[in-house]
Amino acid sequence: MTAVFPQLPTAIAFYFVALLLHVLTVRRLTAFSFVIVGVLLLDFLHVGFEFFLKSHFHEPAFSTLVYYSWYLGFALSDFAFVAVIATICKNANLKLDIASKVILSLYVVLGAIQLFSLVERLVVNSKFAYYFYTQSIPILNFIIAVTLFGFIAISLFSGLRQQKTI
Repeated sequence: MTAVFPQLPTAIAFYFVALLLHVLTVRRLTAFSFVIVGVLLLDFLHVGFEFFLKSHFHEPAFSTLVYYSWYLGFALSDFAFVAVIATICKNANLKLDIASKVILSLYVVLGAIQLFSLVERLVVNSKFAYYFYTQSIPILNFIIAVTLFGFIAISLFSGLRQQKTI
């Protein structure tokens, strides 16, 4: 298990810092609180899932299972994440802010890209779709990170402005 930790993406560390900043600045439970914790947990899940699949990637007996698991696992986990966060917020009567809506929407898009890529590779297997897949996933993850930190920065600065006026 220790072999996984050197491979953890820096995004997880940044998300953890974002969570700490959010907790220290907001000091109340919001929809965004659940979203940021969910993003952090989902990233851990994705790293572990990727590590597990890559460890079986070159075994011929598991090649088909790994192939389908890659696309379906990431897609279904993204969709499940959105459904769980939406359900939690609905049951807790928490209104989704704009950042939470953007992040959850991006995870729906990420899941749709995974499913589209699976179907496209099975039917057409074009170079365009491969390029789209390999470029869109990192770009969308970057947008998620920027949205997380941007919303936290806005919350932090608006909190500081409110303290100055008091």
